[in-house]
Amino acid sequence: MTILGCLALAAVLSIETPSRHEVVLDGVWQITTVDAASPDAEWIPARVPAAFEEALGAQFDDVATYRTAFTIPDSFSGERVWLHFDAVATKADVFLNGSYVAQHLGGWTPFRADVSRVIRRGQPNDLVVKVDERVGHNTQGFLPAIGPHFGGIWQSVKLIGCASSAIDDLRVLAVGDAAGKATFEAPVLGDAAGVSVSAEIRVGNETARVLVPQGGRATLDARGVTPWELFAPTTYPVDFVLSDASGVERDRVRTTIAFRTVSTRGHELLLNGRPLNVRGVLEWGWFPPRLAPAPEPEVIAALIEEVKARGFNLVKFCLWIPPQRIVEQFDAAGLLTWQEYPTWHPKFDDQHQDELLAEFDEFFHRDRNHPSIVLRSLTCETGPSASIEVIRSLDARAKERIPGALIEDDSSWIGWNRVSDIWDDHPYGNNDDWVPRLKELTDFIAEREAKPLVLGEAIAADTWLDPAQVADVHARGGYELPIVFDDHARWERAMRARFDDVAIDPLRAWSLRFAMNERKDQMETFREVVPHGGYVVSVARDFRTAQMGLADHANRWKWPREDFSWHGDSMLLLPHDAPRALLSDTTVRVRVKLAHHGASTLPAGTLTWAFGTASGSKATSAIEPGGVVELGLVPLVAPRVTQPTPLDLTLILDANGVRARNRWTLWVLPRHPETAPDVLVVDALSGDVMRKLVDGARVLLRTADVPFSFVTSRHWLLRGAPWFPPHALTRTIPPELFLDLGVTDLHPKGLIPAATLVQNVDPIVAFWDTHDSPLVKDWLIAFETRVGAGRLLVSSLRHDGSVAGAWLERSFLLHLANGPEPVSALPPDLVAAIADRMAARTMDLTPDPWEFRIDAQPGVAENPWQPIRVGQSWEGQGFATLDGWVTYRRTIDVAADWAGEPLFLNFEGVDDAFEVRFDGELVGMGGDIEKRETAFAQASTHRLSEAVTAGPHVIEVRVFDWYGAGGIHRPVSLSTRPLGIAAEFLRGR
Repeated sequence: MTILGCLALAAVLSIETPSRHEVVLDGVWQITTVDAASPDAEWIPARVPAAFEEALGAQFDDVATYRTAFTIPDSFSGERVWLHFDAVATKADVFLNGSYVAQHLGGWTPFRADVSRVIRRGQPNDLVVKVDERVGHNTQGFLPAIGPHFGGIWQSVKLIGCASSAIDDLRVLAVGDAAGKATFEAPVLGDAAGVSVSAEIRVGNETARVLVPQGGRATLDARGVTPWELFAPTTYPVDFVLSDASGVERDRVRTTIAFRTVSTRGHELLLNGRPLNVRGVLEWGWFPPRLAPAPEPEVIAALIEEVKARGFNLVKFCLWIPPQRIVEQFDAAGLLTWQEYPTWHPKFDDQHQDELLAEFDEFFHRDRNHPSIVLRSLTCETGPSASIEVIRSLDARAKERIPGALIEDDSSWIGWNRVSDIWDDHPYGNNDDWVPRLKELTDFIAEREAKPLVLGEAIAADTWLDPAQVADVHARGGYELPIVFDDHARWERAMRARFDDVAIDPLRAWSLRFAMNERKDQMETFREVVPHGGYVVSVARDFRTAQMGLADHANRWKWPREDFSWHGDSMLLLPHDAPRALLSDTTVRVRVKLAHHGASTLPAGTLTWAFGTASGSKATSAIEPGGVVELGLVPLVAPRVTQPTPLDLTLILDANGVRARNRWTLWVLPRHPETAPDVLVVDALSGDVMRKLVDGARVLLRTADVPFSFVTSRHWLLRGAPWFPPHALTRTIPPELFLDLGVTDLHPKGLIPAATLVQNVDPIVAFWDTHDSPLVKDWLIAFETRVGAGRLLVSSLRHDGSVAGAWLERSFLLHLANGPEPVSALPPDLVAAIADRMAARTMDLTPDPWEFRIDAQPGVAENPWQPIRVGQSWEGQGFATLDGWVTYRRTIDVAADWAGEPLFLNFEGVDDAFEVRFDGELVGMGGDIEKRETAFAQASTHRLSEAVTAGPHVIEVRVFDWYGAGGIHRPVSLSTRPLGIAAEFLRGR
């Protein structure tokens, strides 16, 4: 059998235009993973366009060769024939009829080859494309971090027949500004001698023309055009016409032009000269079951509809480049986009500068005519490792190619912006840190240049997995199960066995309520604190390693549209420091604010409010767009209640038919008896407290950052949610109170590690975490247990500074004095471990700097010693691209009263593997380089001496990091006792 006989025939779709003829070659091709010339090559069907993993398996990451045969129709015309690829990931070598016709590096952009001399008309053509996936290539983007890396011919292939001289439609420019000035470029393919190109724009019944010089630009003032606006897109048809010396038309390219201007004014971002308030959604291009980010048009149409319906006005293409048709959908919908080019942890250095400039040049040509793209990021979270010369070159190239473009060098942390038209930051974190973090950002800007602050990523929250839904999606094929799926099932079985279904069944509903509260509070607070700023919320949909999407694994949105009815250009705000809980029979006045942005002035109107059975109204003045204004005080009259009662505060502003609406659930709390219960309140354990407990005392311990208090981790609450095992307290205090107030008034100081404690305590408020983990992780927020004859209740909730905190503390005291006894008790060995922990002497080695040296290794010279901090990775301390071996060194001076004691060195986590030496002797190790087992989150204790002597001693820690952040990134301490089981949850001295 001949090779030709083995080939699949591409589906040939013929498309005619006035001066061009196209043949689409999409269809079922064949593919092999061995040498295509080998007689042993096994060819299997592969769909084009699609990721080749669809044919070769999701985990395939290598080189594969495609082939197909096609015969062009007799009607196909053109003096010149181009073979065109919309995108191939990542390196493509193209052969037609045995001739090598093209090579292209870069997985996102189109390329084409002139095949006029080798194409066969009227007989079969053999097309072979060798594709190297190039895992790790500079512009592979972020998708491999959340799903399988994709490769192959993932976008369309076609033949283009045209005249010998033709317009290069991949590089034309047709953009307009809000004043009506149009700018055009139209390079010529082939011989440009004796030909001319004009641009024709039609506005109504009139056509304006301008000659476009070769190698230059032409401009014209278009009269009567309507600017392209947010949600009101207007475009105009443009024809580029190539004519020969006698005036005969030889080629024509049709496109559209939009007129809009994006600019900055101090802290403001402007669209067509008016303040633009960015409210974005992060989109990682994860569209399962497709591995390549090329979903069907209806999927994008649904995304646009759902995003707009929830008050968002922008989608950020985060570290991927969508196919052209997708961006065109956003253009047509008038929805803004932010193009973040697909470089995550890239090599932005002199060695790769030419390659980067070539690939980015294609990026810029590809997206520069799209009015929806209002911001562009050259890279993401790359930081100081990026050569400033390379960054400047890319920025200059972007400004040259894209008239009026706003460019930032690095979407990351504000201190990493060096060449940027905006300030950016990714301040993921907790609600109680949100205002201080935002103030850090605004203070940073105040000391520098006034530019708009737009958070490129922020405001995330995980929800509890729905295993039935995921299993259903998985059963339909092409979808990998979340990494926590198996352990999620194990954890649920264990918790149902220990507690009951009533405690587990509401987990998803609880998490949805908590996550919505987290997001809403951060979005409103941001708008209040940073009136001119913008934000991009993470992330569009759930993915394998986290359930942090606004939509779930089945692409269903988790919260109905009405839950976001408050979100838009005009947002009513309750100040972040306003109480979210009131005592029964009290009146509190709260100051109401309005953030207003958009295209026009908000006319005078009426503000109405309702809280319980009370209501009122007041007149409001006209409000200009671009800031936050106060609307006045609103009285909140709390009714008399006998149990915690949720009441909605509803605000409505009606301004000549323009309505803004918002709602908050506040809690009215009953008054407690004034008699003080006989309960001891402490912030730490001590020998005296332990003796009293054993003898029958009731003790409330409020966690604090002091010795022998319970450890609280400053855990990101976005990684999970509270849940509520059966307990007497949550039968009288609704879980919803914790879910609503836990992001504001009662926000935990941190989470208490649960691994050792959880089987020996009665949880009151627990916390789960499945973020980026194959295991469900357990934490505690409040719990109680028996200690001897006494009772201990531990709480990491905030009990000071709010009505809710004080009320809840009194509830805990009353429960300890009068409530039912805990079921669980601390066993004797755990009580003994606590006593041993309190007896140990400790020294924190984290605050003072250590010495640091990069060790000699192949291609790397040994560096001199220099100061560094432990408790944080080295990447943020000037070593952004460092991997391999380093040495930390610290001289300690052992006090005389420690002499003769055993001495231990304690780590809470080292990234990734390490060796410990004490006075030159190897005394311990952690992590495993060969097995790639990291010590990133492993607590460990290493005996330095059986009986230490007073005076100076040297500690050396060699650390090996194999990827990403590295170093002694968590606290380090010395102690006279090993880290026992109590060290997990009890602070040392």
